[in-house]
Amino acid sequence: GGEEEVEGATKMEATEVIKADDGDEEAQHEVRMRLNKLGQATDNDGVPTGKQEWKGLGVGVLKLMKNKINGKYRMLARSEASGKIMLNSFLYPKMAFKKAKCNIQFMCTVLEKEIDPATGKMTGEEKPQNIMFSVKCNASDVDATMTKLTGAVPN
Repeated sequence: GGEEEVEGATKMEATEVIKADDGDEEAQHEVRMRLNKLGQATDNDGVPTGKQEWKGLGVGVLKLMKNKINGKYRMLARSEASGKIMLNSFLYPKMAFKKAKCNIQFMCTVLEKEIDPATGKMTGEEKPQNIMFSVKCNASDVDATMTKLTGAVPN
């Protein structure tokens, strides 16, 4: 389907919105992986324990995308089961990746609904939050993935 022009509407700059699949990008690396994020641990009743734990987001493909025009890199991970986006983040200067066995851990800023510390329930508002992620891949893929990710971090 084509896109209709809406009179009076202004087009957003490309820097403001990251589209999931952009024609100006090409994949520099792809790896099948399980994506986890570090989050608030809860007890059986869903009440926060005050501890952190890894939570599985799903299995899918992590792509390292490079913009052909501005040279910026971003990570895009889609769920194998649903096709939903699990992670969509630019790489930023001084971004650190840490390898631990078959896991690559990194911190990035994503828009997430805030969690009320008292109840453990999400509030309606999405705000930028620094979240620790972990990509678990096959032992045969971890070194190449680590090399590609660290090599893509801008100066």
